[in-house]
Parts: sequence; structure tokens; C-alpha cells
Amino acid sequence: MKSLLEIFLYLSGAISLFFLFPLFGMFSEELSLINVSKALLPIIFTGLLYLIYLKETKQKLITAHLEEETLTEGEVVNVFDGMPYSKKNGAFSEGVFFWVEEGKLLTTIEFHIEKGGDPDVFLEWVEQEKNNPRYLKPTLQ
Repeated sequence: MKSLLEIFLYLSGAISLFFLFPLFGMFSEELSLINVSKALLPIIFTGLLYLIYLKETKQKLITAHLEEETLTEGEVVNVFDGMPYSKKNGAFSEGVFFWVEEGKLLTTIEFHIEKGGDPDVFLEWVEQEKNNPRYLKPTLQ
């Protein structure tokens, strides 16, 4: 699919150039925003489709990579996928910090803060996990 979209991207680029050349020639048509936008429309449309495709495949790859990765005991993991963003502009690390114990991802707010994580992101993530658990499995006490 990616190669097909790339071929269409090249073709639409050629079509756009074909329509742009008469606008800048010696005896050109009227050079206006409407004519230039009509000439660039094929490459803009195809480029947007290509970017949407790349974004969707990237999200699938990140999720698949996390599920396939085998974690070693005691390893510290910073998970970004599906996590809220920090609103403190670089003062804290993005994502939520976990450690691996018996093949499970475990975390506490103290551990997260100790590793440089934003406490607000952690609290938002806990609320998010209550509604749609993805990383934390519910346990009966």
C-alpha cells in the first residue's frame, strides 16, 4: 500500500508541474491564487492521504512493538503509547514509568516521580486506566 501511495504521489507531482508550467511561461494565463491552487490540488490531496496512511501505520507499529517486546526482570520502562502529555513544557519526562516484576509492568506515583515523570500525567493516566484499562489489570483484594 505504501509503494502504491508513493507512486500516486509522484504522478500527482508530475500532474501539478504540468499545470504549473503554463502559469509561469512567457505568455502565461492569469497568475492568481485560484489557478495556482488548482494546479497544486492533486499533490496536496495525495500528500495528505499519504501522511494519514503513515500516521496510522506508525501507531500500529508502536503498539505491536510494545506487545511483542520481552521485558527483563527489574527493567525500567517508559511507556508513551496512549499516555497523556505533560503541560509543563519540558520540565518532566513524557510518558509513565514502570518497572518489570515477574513479567508484569508495575508502577507507583513515587517511582514515576523519582524517574523524572510528571505527577499530573500519572494522575491523568490513572483516571484514564479506570475508564479503559490497558496496562493495569484489575485485582480483587
